[in-house]
Amino acid sequence: MLNRQSPNSNRVLIADDDPVILDIVKTLVEREGYVAVTAQNGQEAYRILHKDADFRAIILDMIMPHLEGSDLLHQMQTEKRLSRIPVIIMSSSDDMKVLSKGMETGAVAFVPKPFTPDQMRNVLRVTALKDGPSHKVPSPPIGTRTPAPPIAKIIKVLLIEDNPGEAIVIESVLLKAAAKIPQLSRVAISRAGRLSEGIERMLEGDVDIVFLDLSLPDSEGLDTLKRILEQDPGVPVVVLTGTEDKAAAQRAMKLGAQDYLVKGQVDEPGMIRAVRYAFEVRQESPRFDLAGVC
Repeated sequence: MLNRQSPNSNRVLIADDDPVILDIVKTLVEREGYVAVTAQNGQEAYRILHKDADFRAIILDMIMPHLEGSDLLHQMQTEKRLSRIPVIIMSSSDDMKVLSKGMETGAVAFVPKPFTPDQMRNVLRVTALKDGPSHKVPSPPIGTRTPAPPIAKIIKVLLIEDNPGEAIVIESVLLKAAAKIPQLSRVAISRAGRLSEGIERMLEGDVDIVFLDLSLPDSEGLDTLKRILEQDPGVPVVVLTGTEDKAAAQRAMKLGAQDYLVKGQVDEPGMIRAVRYAFEVRQESPRFDLAGVC
């Protein structure tokens, strides 16, 4: 049995009693290059930790059956081998006493429910760097970052959406968001109302990112995403969902979508996050560098 957390561990423990949330977080953790270990309640999480404490970080729901997150945190703080593991807490509760209790008991970060994929990724990236008892990450000197040079190439976006009204809204938000990303020169948007039209555009080549509605006149559900990914697995795909269907979003991301946006709730910050992450994961296209976007 391992007695302490290794700073080089490649595993993250996730504990949540909601199977949908558990699968979504697992997918995000694995996309960051970590091995995800899951538990459906606090008691199961503690059994895993008691057997093997070699984890890079723990993502923990505060409200769970059998053993609540706050109680598990308290127990971890009494055991030296467990107290060294950085803990991210999640909660949909707006009770500040619950959240304060988690932070006071030893958590190093908090992610609210519902969360965006980008929120979870950013917190995990920062937390995973926090090695050692102090859990402190050095901050870069203020004003020393050199702005990335503008990209001369036009970024070509393919929007596959059959509802003209929804398409106009998505295009408007996308253009406004792109204007706030200084590294982008210009965004050119082409639109397709059917999957077959979208595939034709992709076969013509030079598509940098796809925004895809899963419900189209000639295709429905995850088959829509599968057929797009078959055309070019390297093109980032952002799925557009009509409702906040967490299960559908999770399945789409497991299949290969890079992110998802809920139609009717798309705002500029969400769009900026989606565009940034889409190009970030497309490492085979080094001409795009949005790492400096805030």
